[in-house]
Amino acid sequence: MPTIDMLLIGPDGSQVNATMVSFHEILKFALNKPGFLEALPPGPVKVTIAADAGGDGSAHSTKLCCYFNDIPDPISVNNLIVLACYPATDSRPYLKDLFAAYIDEFEELQNGIDTIEGRRDVELFIVLDLKCNSSVTGHQGNSATFFCQFCLTTNAQSQKGICCRLRTLAEQWQMGLAIENRQETSRAAKRANFSVFGPPLIPANIVVVPPVMHVFGGVLNLILKRSTKAAETDPIFDEMLTRLKKECGVEIQYPAREYLAKDATKLVHYIIDDEHSWVPLYELLLEACRLLRFCQARYYTDNEIEEFAVQVKALFVEIRREKLNLTPKCHIFEMHVVPFFRIYKSWSIFSEQSVECLHKVYNLVAAKLRGKSKTTVQRVQKTFFTNKLLSMQPSGPNVRWK
Repeated sequence: MPTIDMLLIGPDGSQVNATMVSFHEILKFALNKPGFLEALPPGPVKVTIAADAGGDGSAHSTKLCCYFNDIPDPISVNNLIVLACYPATDSRPYLKDLFAAYIDEFEELQNGIDTIEGRRDVELFIVLDLKCNSSVTGHQGNSATFFCQFCLTTNAQSQKGICCRLRTLAEQWQMGLAIENRQETSRAAKRANFSVFGPPLIPANIVVVPPVMHVFGGVLNLILKRSTKAAETDPIFDEMLTRLKKECGVEIQYPAREYLAKDATKLVHYIIDDEHSWVPLYELLLEACRLLRFCQARYYTDNEIEEFAVQVKALFVEIRREKLNLTPKCHIFEMHVVPFFRIYKSWSIFSEQSVECLHKVYNLVAAKLRGKSKTTVQRVQKTFFTNKLLSMQPSGPNVRWK
C-alpha cells in the first residue's frame, strides 16, 4: 500500500497541510496487482488526472485525483484514486506548491512505468474546470482578451464561429517564463503574450482535456437563460416555468447565476421528456438534448463521432440564429470538443464527473469527525484517504486492492 504523506503548501500566513500519496507509487501499485493488466488493452496505459475544490462549510477542500481510462465504468467515483487533498481553494498559490511535488513524477512517466509484464508506456491527461485550468496552465481566464485556454481566439471571433491557432503547453511555458522573469503584471504585457501570465504547472507531455461536463453545461445554461428571459415577458408563462423548475428540484447558483451542469442537464431532460413544448426555445433545447446520447463512458466509432460533429454544428447554427451571445464555455464546446473526440475516440471517459461526485464522499467523513481544528481536519483527510485507498476497485469487481 502506498505511503500517505503530509506536505505544507500555500502562501505565507495561509499555509495548510496537504495529505498526499506518490503518483508513481499508486500507478505501480495498481498495475502490479494480479489481474489488473489483463483488463487493459494493449498500447499506452491511459490515466486522467483531475482536480477540483468543493465541499460544505468546514469540509471545503481541494482534491487531486486520477483514474484509469480503459477500465469498466472509468468515471465512477469508486474507480477514482485520490492523490492529494488539502483544506483550501484551488487557487494558483496552493496548486503551484502541490503540482511542484508531482512534477518530477509526471516527467518520469514520459519514459513509461515498470509492471509485472515489463515496461509500459503511459499517456497522461488532465481535466479541470475552466477556473482551475486557468490557474494550472498560467492563463488569465475567461475575461481575458484571448479568453480561450485552448486557442488564440478573441470574443468577437468566437461570436462569428472563428477558431484561431491552437495553444500548446510548450509555447505557454516559453511565454509564461518570459513574462514571469520580467516580472510584468500589466494587462498590456499579458495581452502581448496572448493572455498568459505565467508558466504552466504541468509538463508539456500531459494532454489538457476540454472539461466537457462544464462546457456543455455552459451551452445549456445559455439557452435556459434566454428561455427564462422570454418567459418573464408573460406572467402566465413565467409562473408556469417557475413552477416547472421547482418540480424538477433545481436551483440557480450564485454568484454565477447559472445552474450546475448536472442540474442544467436534469432540467433540460425534465422539459424534453415530459414534452413541455410551451417552454420558450423548446426546439433549441431539444437540439441540445440530442447530444446527451454521446455521453456514455465508452469509445465511439468514426461514424458516430461524425454524427456528433454534424449535430454540434447544427446546434450552433440555431444558437446564432437566435442571436445568443456565446460564452467561453460555448466556444470551447463548439470548437474544441469535436477535435478531441476525433483524436481520442471519446470525450466522456475523460470527464471531470467523478471528482465532482467525490466532494459528497468527503462531506460524509467530515460530518462524522466534526470540528475545525487543524488536528481534526488532518484526521478527516487521512481517514478519507485510507477509506478511498482500501475501497478502490480500479479494474472492476474482480480485482480488489485489499
